[in-house]
Amino acid sequence: ASTANGFEISQVVSCRVSPVDAPVGDMGSSETSSDTVTIKNQPPVVDEVTITASGEGGVGATLTCEATGSDADGNVNDYQWSYTWKDGLAQQFATVAQIDLFSTAYSGYALAKGDAPKCVAEVTDDWGATGKLSKTYTIKNTVPSLSNGSITLVSGVGVNADLICSFDTDDVDDADVVSVDYVWTLVADGSDLQESTDTLSLGSHSGIAKGDQIQCEGTPDDGDATGGTLTANYTVDNTPPSVTDVSITWTGTGSAPDANDELTCVPTTSDVDGDGVNVTYVWS
Repeated sequence: ASTANGFEISQVVSCRVSPVDAPVGDMGSSETSSDTVTIKNQPPVVDEVTITASGEGGVGATLTCEATGSDADGNVNDYQWSYTWKDGLAQQFATVAQIDLFSTAYSGYALAKGDAPKCVAEVTDDWGATGKLSKTYTIKNTVPSLSNGSITLVSGVGVNADLICSFDTDDVDDADVVSVDYVWTLVADGSDLQESTDTLSLGSHSGIAKGDQIQCEGTPDDGDATGGTLTANYTVDNTPPSVTDVSITWTGTGSAPDANDELTCVPTTSDVDGDGVNVTYVWS
């Protein structure tokens, strides 16, 4: 048997065999035998496909598809590469290596959190032979966020006020329902006021005074992850003083004053803030 190599694709190679009588070397008859073959092309192979995502890897991410390959009789780096993307329902939506999931060009496709778009990488050699391999990517959850925090007076006044805390929630994962966890604190000493809802009744907490700062801290939660916290502050207002009782006394000793008695108006006042109270009088 004899071997040979170094041929080119599509080259026609023949081998002709003639008998020789050994050891005399007489070729004997002139009969020969031969065979002919055509060198065929070996298709390229895609060895690996990788998908990298920007940011959190959620619906706002940019996905980049890359592939490597090999060819027994050529150089894949010189070949034509193509990339095809299919959504979670196998619908083709892009033919580029890099895609922006948030692009309006892809609206209507199954590209929400939890969906698994697929990148199909294909390489074509100079002879038209192809190799193909795919990779899927599962779209991750995007962390929710809060904005525009505020504390509003609902009822009451001063240290007896009822407050409500509110935030705007945002989540690009449309199907998510975002809840908010609340923590109320007295800023002066950082004490937790032990309220976990969006409302706070100052009157049910001792130690709060006029001018104190009350802070509401909110944390968004979409069921899969919690986002960054946001705070809002409220300054406790002054509580107006009150007159709880008024009596009139006179200088005389009778059961009622007479025309010559001097009258004195005596008020009883109260101020929950502990402020001194000045009083104005009107006689009529």
